[in-house]
Amino acid sequence: MFQPDLFDIGPRNDTSPEAPVIAHYRKYHSRAKGGKKERELIQQRLREGFTVEDMCLAIDGCHVSDFHKGKNDRYTKYQSLELIFRDASHVNNFMDLADAHEKEKKIKARKSNYQREERQPPDVGPVKEWLRSQGR
Repeated sequence: MFQPDLFDIGPRNDTSPEAPVIAHYRKYHSRAKGGKKERELIQQRLREGFTVEDMCLAIDGCHVSDFHKGKNDRYTKYQSLELIFRDASHVNNFMDLADAHEKEKKIKARKSNYQREERQPPDVGPVKEWLRSQGR
């Protein structure tokens, strides 16, 4: 799960409540600063009851969405902090996208493991030994 890296947020003396969220966003956008408007939106969502972990999950959800990554009719990325934290509905939707992506990854991993197991040849050693013991 998310663990904020407080030394990755720019100024080391930034202990504001929104700093870990901006730090997480900077993992995707290293030059992002998180201006006054973005910080206010994050603070509003915190007051509404969202946790830092919720907001980091919403950031992840935005960044796994093909549409928001630019695979849309305008070939435009829609990944700003302003969009992600515009309102509670946006945060919830992006959190849901992140959860769905994690579930999809687990399903694909299970399918991949199952297919790998199916392709392995059966162990015929015991059968050969039994046949030898029977004189065949």
